[in-house]
Amino acid sequence: MSIEENKAIARSYFLEVWNEMNLDLIDELLDPGYVRLGGRQIYGAPITPDVQKGVITRFKEAFPDATFTIVEQIAEGDRVVNRMRATGSHTGTREFMGVPPTGNNFECDIIAILIIKDGKIAGSLVSDDDLGLLQQLGATIQLPQGR
Repeated sequence: MSIEENKAIARSYFLEVWNEMNLDLIDELLDPGYVRLGGRQIYGAPITPDVQKGVITRFKEAFPDATFTIVEQIAEGDRVVNRMRATGSHTGTREFMGVPPTGNNFECDIIAILIIKDGKIAGSLVSDDDLGLLQQLGATIQLPQGR
C-alpha cells in the first residue's frame, strides 16, 4: 500500500468510525489480530474488532458529541501518526472512568501511531491526556493517606 493509502485508512478510522459511529467500517479497517498499546486498554492485549466496537460505543455514550480533528498527519512506511484534537461534552448517559455525566465540555490532544499492514490497522499506540480530561470534567483525585 502507498503512504497516501495508509494515511486515508488512518483518517477513515478516526473521522468515519469514531466521529460518525460507522462501526461496520471497523471490520474493514482493523486486522483481526489488532493490538492497541497504551491508553486505558490492557497493554498489548489483542482487541478484536468487536471489542473495539464496544470501546467506541461506551465512549460515545459518555461523550455523544465527541469529535476528533486531525491537526497533523505524518506517514512513513507502514506507520501513520495522527496528531489530533478531541472536543466534546460529557452529556451522555454513561460515566467516564468512574465520573458520572457532568455536562462539562472538554478538549484534549491525542497522538495516535497506527501500524498499517496489507490495508488494515494491525496495531496502534495512543497517547492522550486522561488526567487533563478528568480535570476538565471536575473530577478530583484522592491520594492514599499515610502508609
